[in-house]
Amino acid sequence: MPPARHSGTQPVRSERLADHVMHSERFEVGAAAVQAIARAREHGWNVRAPQEPERRSAIVMLELERPNEIVNALIDRNIIVDHRPGLVRVSPYFYNTIEENAIVIDAIANILEHRK
Repeated sequence: MPPARHSGTQPVRSERLADHVMHSERFEVGAAAVQAIARAREHGWNVRAPQEPERRSAIVMLELERPNEIVNALIDRNIIVDHRPGLVRVSPYFYNTIEENAIVIDAIANILEHRK
């Protein structure tokens, strides 16, 4: 069976669920995420993320038509994101730089520009 074409939510990294401390993964939203959200809004996309950085999670949802097609096109470019109905799900927080997040946003813009 071929691998799934989306990354999805990762499992809890603990042998026993009871050992996992809920919400121990809290963090502050960095400049890379703020920049990614700003760039998406510059394209006129509706971004589902709170305006206040202290209320944001590790997920940014972009309201875009046919998100599964966008996700597949990004995977073809070695960019891993996910989708939900009507939404492209991006996580621009922990491991990405401002430059890498710009590549994701620019790739989405390019896919939309060349969409039929």
